[in-house]
Amino acid sequence: MEQIIVQERVTVRMPAVALFGDIVHVPEEQMLLLNMPETADQYADSEVLTTVIKDTALVAQEASTARADLQRVVTIKDYSEHSGLAEELVRLGAIRKLAECSTGPLGSAIVIAEVLYPEASPETRVPSTV
Repeated sequence: MEQIIVQERVTVRMPAVALFGDIVHVPEEQMLLLNMPETADQYADSEVLTTVIKDTALVAQEASTARADLQRVVTIKDYSEHSGLAEELVRLGAIRKLAECSTGPLGSAIVIAEVLYPEASPETRVPSTV
């Protein structure tokens, strides 16, 4: 699967932890990852920054309303250990918020967002590690 680098060498701060790495988008999975380097050219681990919700119609509706490219739309868990993650990704220029809503039996907070790509260049495409 193709991975597209969204932001390189950034620190993503969440309430309990700050993680350093490259934010990458996996369009086929509608997923954002933070690939954390072991060495300059090899990743040691990845933190999944997105979640999957069952209400795909809601995601498609919000993408359409915002005129967003559905292939770039992701859902971000914005509660518990990931509280404030969406705002941090906005601050880093990795996403544009489309909608905030709640889902599931507990009304968990999620953010529907569009991934913002850097200028298109061959260097932004990396081999998949997923």
